[in-house]
Amino acid sequence: MGLFAIVYGLFGAPGNKGECGKRTLVNLAAGTAPEWRLEKKPQAKISIALDDFVEHTRYGRATVAVVSTKANKDRPQLPPNARIGAFIPSGGVATGDRDLGFTPLARGRRAPDGASVDVNVCAKRPGDRGETKAGRYSGTVRVAGRSITGVEVPIEVTVKRDRRFAFIVAMFAALAGAVAAGANSRPADVSSEQVKKKPKIHDALWFMPLLIAVIAGTAAGVFIYVDDPTWGADLAGDLGKLIGASLAAATGGLTALAPVSRGARRTIANT
Repeated sequence: MGLFAIVYGLFGAPGNKGECGKRTLVNLAAGTAPEWRLEKKPQAKISIALDDFVEHTRYGRATVAVVSTKANKDRPQLPPNARIGAFIPSGGVATGDRDLGFTPLARGRRAPDGASVDVNVCAKRPGDRGETKAGRYSGTVRVAGRSITGVEVPIEVTVKRDRRFAFIVAMFAALAGAVAAGANSRPADVSSEQVKKKPKIHDALWFMPLLIAVIAGTAAGVFIYVDDPTWGADLAGDLGKLIGASLAAATGGLTALAPVSRGARRTIANT
């Protein structure tokens, strides 16, 4: 059940396979006498964790405030028919000299009270997982409108390497750690004749610590993967962390459970 829970948690609910929609063109020129301007909070940022999903939509959002200009003292809020748009400028979202490989879809929408603008970005990673490398990609979203001085909001998209690869590495590392710890563990001091009396119980007590150690080691490796939004960007370093965590959890788990298993087997053998 433990291993099943890990597998389901990692692969069971991959995300939303919806569409981001179509890009719409809006005249974002503020004009010579803009009536409003948009302002963002210093910490405002749009963050999208794409993980390793392909053909799944992920969303991020931010809110920018609407401030009336000196030319407009009577209407501090945007009217319901305000023309607002958002887009990601040329250059897209990139890390160093490598871009994301596709451009997320950005939209700007007036809030119901007219005092702010909601900025929504939809990202859908197309094609094979290998086409977009793991890493942290950054850029800006430009939000503006008719008679509205615009603002740029930072955007960050994180991508990680294939979860199937990480899971397999974690499981094999955990198995290796459990087997190594088991090989160095003391025997149960139970004779073969005693084992023959209740073989299924002895087999279960021998096997259960190994299974639990493998599950614990796999879970530790999976946690390292899940906790790192850009796992695989530094493949050697990330693999080292994942394998180290899996080995430590598996060997520690077996070392802790082996004495309990030996004691239980001796008790059953002597009854």
